[in-house]
Amino acid sequence: MTNSDLFDRLYAYAWFVTFAISFVAYLALMRGRPRDAHGRG
Repeated sequence: MTNSDLFDRLYAYAWFVTFAISFVAYLALMRGRPRDAHGRG
């Protein structure tokens, strides 16, 4: 496998990987956020 093949594979999965990282970061950051008075958020 050459270097270009590796980058082609990474590029094919980049959308899914970045979405998963963003989702995990969102959950981690929102976990410590207090809820408002109405129980939303």
